[in-house]
Amino acid sequence: MEPSRERTETAASGAVGIYGKASSDIRKNGINRYSLTMQGKLEPGWVGRLCTCLGRQEINIVRGNAAKVSSSEWSSLFDLDFPQTMGDPTTIDFVALMREERTCQGGASVVLYDYALNQSEKYGGTLYVEVTGQDRVGFLSSILNAFSLFSLFPTEMIVETREGKVFDRFWLKGMAGIAPSDAAAVALGDTLRTFTRNCGGSA
Repeated sequence: MEPSRERTETAASGAVGIYGKASSDIRKNGINRYSLTMQGKLEPGWVGRLCTCLGRQEINIVRGNAAKVSSSEWSSLFDLDFPQTMGDPTTIDFVALMREERTCQGGASVVLYDYALNQSEKYGGTLYVEVTGQDRVGFLSSILNAFSLFSLFPTEMIVETREGKVFDRFWLKGMAGIAPSDAAAVALGDTLRTFTRNCGGSA
């Protein structure tokens, strides 16, 4: 008799928007854990809207990375923790879900342990932001929303949760891919300082 094998749950979807074709692929990699890949021509602000959608459904982002691979194309991978009460995640069209969400919204107040802001030469001039904080569903969405208030958007991001502590890194650009202004950097620093508990962070 042939040995039994665990069924691999996977699903792929794609869509064409005003910026071109984008696709998603989701694969099960543990109990309530799935890996979500999104790539292609994704419109500005897509990461924030995706995180807002996930937060609304109590889906936690355990780790992930996303980066622009050309002027309009992205490649990303997120490790997601789904609530037990949720249905089959492989039935979700994540590209359509993200595009239906019109805003990037945060949830409850962000609690940061520390943060850092530095000018970087990466990608022709970006604002490098590093934050550590208390993990909760909606954390990433709230941080991205804070960035967008000053017209700052990730060109690359690496996010991770370790033992209930968030460690996220971002390389930000302004609208139309321009280097962030000093005024935007100062304003963002002031906002992150209000999120910070016990220590003032470093700018």
